[in-house]
Amino acid sequence: MLADSDVVETEEEPDINRGLEVFRNGGASMEFIFKAILAGCVVSGASWLAGRSPVLAGFFVALPISTAILLPMVYWEHGSPQTVYQLARSIAVAVPLTLFFFIPFFLTRWLEINFWLAYAMAFVFLGAAFILHQFIMKLIEPNAY
Repeated sequence: MLADSDVVETEEEPDINRGLEVFRNGGASMEFIFKAILAGCVVSGASWLAGRSPVLAGFFVALPISTAILLPMVYWEHGSPQTVYQLARSIAVAVPLTLFFFIPFFLTRWLEINFWLAYAMAFVFLGAAFILHQFIMKLIEPNAY
């Protein structure tokens, strides 16, 4: 039987250079990281602005900023204008349907529900909007499915 003093533990030190090599060779995509940082900046900026002017922040968030950023990124990544056009059509259908999300917040005056219930209901309404979106897109883009 071995005593604790007989056991020699060897810990390998992490190879930082190997980690950097994996990062450079696509283990983590710099393009993805750039996109995530850009999206985070847009959301953070809107959140900050909401503290100063909720009305202006609401207008800013309603702008198709994410779409304006997304469409060229999709084109550069996939090189297919048809993919971009199909995506744009899907977004055009989805934008008015996503307004379903806000219905429960308008109903709070009459239903006297708290924020968290309205928030949960908003996702139920959004789920219904998604189902309607899928139905409409199958009519518009039957070959996409």
